[in-house]
Amino acid sequence: MIMKKSILFYAGNFNKNTITSLFHCFLNSIDKEKYEITICVEKNNILKEEKRLEQFSKIASEIKIISRSGKMALTEEEKKVCQKFELEKCFETQAMQEKYNKVYEKEYCRIFTDSYFDAIIHFEGYNLFWQRLFACAPDSMVGTKSIFQHYDMDKIWQDKYPTLEFNFLLYPKFNYLVSTSQELSNINFKKLSKKFKLEKELFTYIGKLHNPIEILRQSRIGLSTNNLFLGTKVFINIARLSEKNNQEQIMRAFKNISNLHMDVRLVYLGTGTLESRLRKLIKELDLVGKVFLLGQRYNPASYLEKSNCLIDASESIEDSLVLREAYLMKKPILVTDTEVHRHILKNRAGVFIQNSEQGVFEGMLKFLDNNSIERNIYNQNILEAFFLRIFR
Repeated sequence: MIMKKSILFYAGNFNKNTITSLFHCFLNSIDKEKYEITICVEKNNILKEEKRLEQFSKIASEIKIISRSGKMALTEEEKKVCQKFELEKCFETQAMQEKYNKVYEKEYCRIFTDSYFDAIIHFEGYNLFWQRLFACAPDSMVGTKSIFQHYDMDKIWQDKYPTLEFNFLLYPKFNYLVSTSQELSNINFKKLSKKFKLEKELFTYIGKLHNPIEILRQSRIGLSTNNLFLGTKVFINIARLSEKNNQEQIMRAFKNISNLHMDVRLVYLGTGTLESRLRKLIKELDLVGKVFLLGQRYNPASYLEKSNCLIDASESIEDSLVLREAYLMKKPILVTDTEVHRHILKNRAGVFIQNSEQGVFEGMLKFLDNNSIERNIYNQNILEAFFLRIFR
């Protein structure tokens, strides 16, 4: 009988977002004959929102769940140490830091008793409480400790979440900092290593996974807006509506395309800060009936399947699950020429476009004139390679 490796995950509150989708793909890709999976959660946080509960309910029954309940049992001295740190956001002495870490080590043992895990993985990557908990887990109770870096963490720290500095200070207590592509791992190393004294060996990566069965099942679900796709060529953009994703640039390029080709439409799936601007632009460019903002849909794969071509004009440094899904469905793709996109697209489908209105226009025109783009299916066994790196 093969002894299974045990893995403990923290994956957040199961909000409906990219990280949760990736986590489901991750779980579905793990060989349950080789690995025993446990997920730790805070049940009350999940029960607060129906959408969270819906995502959580997708977890297979054979996966163990441990719910944290109760509060940390603190002595008066420990309370003072915690309160002082929360107030001043720093440790006056090494002894104070050791006492603070001991509090979280004790809480880890309270939750998980004497359970041993070959690997503990902070998959969500942000929650500071759980990061401290995992960072301070006794070495005798865990094999390796890993935490995910789903984005350019320095950029998010500088632009959005200044408190991420406290997360970064805990990184040295982990064995691996896991990005979702080699390029992103290099970026995080370059930006964070000197600032927080992080060794190169800490940084590793795993490509994003997809669940082919679920994607293909979703793609076959019927649409209430099916008429959008009849007798016409449809470009689709699936992303948050924001400046960085260049949806306005796509629409302006599409305006020029529609002057040359009458039977074309452009569909956006997603919501965001750019939505009101795009709605105004549809009227300004006289594209009513040709461009559609459909918001966030529960089955984007169905819309992707019905469309003729996926277009992504972002300058993202993140690996893209949508691109991976498009490969699986053998869908033609137009994508901006970035380092990350080149990594994803090597030996696979896609036409690179320049990040400009003219570049997007030329890419769309090339697709319409050729009526096809050479394509292939994403089919790499990246999970086993990742586990080989993190298991000692």
